[in-house]
Amino acid sequence: YTLGALGEYRFTDHISLFVNPLYRRTGRDSEFTYIPGPGDSNVPVQTLIRDRSHNLDIPVLGRYTFFNPSRKLRPFVSLGFSLNTSW
Repeated sequence: YTLGALGEYRFTDHISLFVNPLYRRTGRDSEFTYIPGPGDSNVPVQTLIRDRSHNLDIPVLGRYTFFNPSRKLRPFVSLGFSLNTSW
């Protein structure tokens, strides 16, 4: 699953800053079964491996919007970077 939020701060009618933190938990389960051969113990061995990780991405975007806010169509240019961490 992914959880997130969006924040916007408008400096002027044309310049704004967006921050969109996203938290994502990922993982997988693996199962391995060992069946003994001749001469080994008669007990099969089953192993379950569970991998989990947590990711936090924080994209930060600056945006310049053309024209004034009263127009219906307002093209824009956006530029930014993303901070990422995993644990």
